[in-house]
Amino acid sequence: MKRLNLLAWGMALVLFSSCEEEPPFIDYNPPKILFDTTYIDNNIPAPQRKITLLEDISGVKCPNCPDATKIALATKTELQGRLNLVVIHPNISALGSFVDPVTTPFISKQDFRTDAGKAICEQIIGTPNSLPRGSVDRVKFTDQLAILTDRTIWNAKIKERDALTTPVNLEIKQLPAAANQILIEVSMHYTQAQTDSNYLSVMLLEDSMIDVQEYQTVVDGIITQKFDSAYVHNHVLRDMFTLYTGELLNKSGITLTAGRVIKKRYLYNIPSDRPRFIITKKHTKILAFVHRNSATNKDVLQSQEIEINE
Repeated sequence: MKRLNLLAWGMALVLFSSCEEEPPFIDYNPPKILFDTTYIDNNIPAPQRKITLLEDISGVKCPNCPDATKIALATKTELQGRLNLVVIHPNISALGSFVDPVTTPFISKQDFRTDAGKAICEQIIGTPNSLPRGSVDRVKFTDQLAILTDRTIWNAKIKERDALTTPVNLEIKQLPAAANQILIEVSMHYTQAQTDSNYLSVMLLEDSMIDVQEYQTVVDGIITQKFDSAYVHNHVLRDMFTLYTGELLNKSGITLTAGRVIKKRYLYNIPSDRPRFIITKKHTKILAFVHRNSATNKDVLQSQEIEINE
């Protein structure tokens, strides 16, 4: 009898462990920098048009998050594309009720949570108490208490940033690579001198992922929360080519004078062995942005995005 009880207890433990949720994969092998050069070009080009960056902190169990995305996309259309959007699902346990994969009434096929998203929230733009929240160019506006703001003011704040000029021209190129690799080159050309520290962050985004999302309907004043198993997730942060803090540009005596050109080439190997992390190359985008990252100023100076071809 005692042996049977022990056997039953052991089987229960195995079953319990197999049902336990798998944590997000932590990538300890970041993409490789294959090329890094800088020089001065005395032929200074005209400044690019400023393109604002919106970091939308979201979750698959957040019923108001689809509305936040609609606001962002409507603003992008209104500004004729002068807005880049990244949807971040941070791997933060305190936000588990918003960001953890759905288990009922449907089961999420993918896990969109990232440790990079967690670090960006906890150490750069702030950790929200609820979702959705968002960062417009990582600016703490004078009429706001924090960098993260409510979606109801995104449109106005994005337009404030749209009126500014950028001191750095930014370009991304895709280069030939194997089917399971993404090779890109990021070029920065400064049109105005910068005296503070500048950083480059490069993100891998993915579109067209059909998976579960909670949403909300309001009929005759009655709010109902539902799940859409065929929701199309776009602009989702999947990985980063740089550290979450970005890569310091004016290092080792490099001064960011007008005419400074910096070029970097990155190689990313698409993983094939990560549970619930399936990247389809033809649906990916590269988002790059130059920004500050001091204790008092984390502003994004310029952002650019390209779609990756197979």
